[in-house]
Amino acid sequence: APRVSRHVMRDPRLALPPELRARIEQAPFRAALAVPLVVTERVVGVLAVYDKEGRIFAARAVRLGQAFADLAALALDNARLYEAARLRDRAIEAVTEGIVITDASALDHPIVYVNPGFERITGYEAPEAIGRNPRFLQGPDTDPAAVAAIRAALAEARPCSVDLVNYRKDG
Repeated sequence: APRVSRHVMRDPRLALPPELRARIEQAPFRAALAVPLVVTERVVGVLAVYDKEGRIFAARAVRLGQAFADLAALALDNARLYEAARLRDRAIEAVTEGIVITDASALDHPIVYVNPGFERITGYEAPEAIGRNPRFLQGPDTDPAAVAAIRAALAEARPCSVDLVNYRKDG
């Protein structure tokens, strides 16, 4: 919850570390509004607004501070999620095995992503594969029972593991 102090240096509720106390004395700040930046129930920082006059922050100012803190916390969390996704992307790109991601919610389950391992193994570059159903990789020795097992698993939204013979671009 937001904390308001009319005089930071004299407020018995605040335990200020010596380095912060010294900075406040030099500023010289008196009043403070401190709003925690909360991300998934964890405080990751504080949005602080200081005032030299020692005024009381009105309820409207506290609500505005809370709104800014919520937006700042969201931005920090988005940045963290973006970095995590970027790291995952780099790891997937580095894997030597072929990885194909399809959109199971779209008609005909088009490929939406292939990694460089897929390109190396199949000879198809990403633009040649994206948007197509993976069946274009099948051929005469592709086992229809394995394909049926994959279709059944997709229909039932359950995991499936089969050995499937697919073909390279050059045959």
